[in-house]
Amino acid sequence: MLPLLLSHAADPLKIAKIVGIKVLIAVIAGIVTSLLFRKKRRATISDACENENCSCEEHGIFVSALLHTGNVALFIGLVTLILNGAVALLGEDTIQSFLSLNPVLTLLCVPLVGLIPNCAASVIITEMYLGGMIPASLLIAGLCANSGVALLVLFKNDPDRKESFFTVVYLYGLSVLTGIILSLTGLRI
Repeated sequence: MLPLLLSHAADPLKIAKIVGIKVLIAVIAGIVTSLLFRKKRRATISDACENENCSCEEHGIFVSALLHTGNVALFIGLVTLILNGAVALLGEDTIQSFLSLNPVLTLLCVPLVGLIPNCAASVIITEMYLGGMIPASLLIAGLCANSGVALLVLFKNDPDRKESFFTVVYLYGLSVLTGIILSLTGLRI
């Protein structure tokens, strides 16, 4: 988002407002999430090693870290290649045209596009905003749903698929709610 706004010579005050609103939403959502979902036990590095059936103790911390990083990077690389191929096959224009059909549909679909785990999603959403196809409220909602490749890592490393799926649904729901609230306030940036 930020490089695209800068390359389009967007007003620095506009950029600061967008980033500030995103930070504020992240803080509020983090606090609410912490209050609603307190885990009794947090995952540890040992849990990750156990899930991957590796023998970190034998290799030492440096080699083990490299092996885990390589494993995650390979997984992310393959999934990103597939997703980029799908976006290239469909075309960004096709995705943008579909999203601009209906305001309610757009409110539900922009955060859905934001869930795509790579930078193409934030590029599409930001270009739609810059092109006047979506308002600032939906820009923020779509970018709130975007977590880069974090969801890929979550699904790869968390053995509890129901919990991972719930996390995605919760993120999507918070993003749609954000879009609704910001739309109702008449946010203009």
